[in-house]
Amino acid sequence: NLLISGHTHSGKSNFLNSVIYALINLYNPIELQFVLIDTKMANFFVYEGMRHLRGKVNQMVDESIDTLEEYVLEIERRKKEEKRGQYLDILIDEFESLLIQYPKSEELICKIAREGKEVGIYILLSSSKASERVFTDKIKKSIPKRLVGSVVSKENSLLLLNEEGAEELEGNGDMRFKDMDTKESMRVQTPFVSTKEIEVFVEKIKEGNILDEEDMERIEKEEEELYEEAKRIVI
Repeated sequence: NLLISGHTHSGKSNFLNSVIYALINLYNPIELQFVLIDTKMANFFVYEGMRHLRGKVNQMVDESIDTLEEYVLEIERRKKEEKRGQYLDILIDEFESLLIQYPKSEELICKIAREGKEVGIYILLSSSKASERVFTDKIKKSIPKRLVGSVVSKENSLLLLNEEGAEELEGNGDMRFKDMDTKESMRVQTPFVSTKEIEVFVEKIKEGNILDEEDMERIEKEEEELYEEAKRIVI
């Protein structure tokens, strides 16, 4: 379980994509399924139709609440049967929209965070809005592990990490990890996976294949061409 925050270009969305990318390479769809919630419809649409995806990408707040309720029941079922089942990773991008429109979602999120890991169900929450209305005491207590990118102020850093410093991070994946239980804290550079690489990767996965050296060379060539075109326009 992980709480993620940071303002635009801090690297949080790319980190979520890198998590999906890495876990798909480690586990097959029978071992691991993702539950993706993206009510801003900005980040997860590329994964629609992927075999590792359980159901579809949730883009509406009401259907997202239904999904959270479903996995609370799934936790109870697994606990009753003393059965772990396949791993389920619930990723929610910009989760503040759920809290604002459906305050009861806080309790659903906290229950999944507190009890889900015992039966193989995990939750990652991300939001660019570093406020007490979003990062509530209940949510912070339920998810002690934090990954924070650059934020606007010292107050934001104190809210998220109980210490200053995140306001001095440089963005683009320069982030601070902290476990509030053990007090372990470190500055990290999160991995970068380009949008193009993700798109090609997902298409390959849908076809039952994996990226090969030829695919990577083609991606790098296309990205270099885009960079040169952007440089020509700007300069």
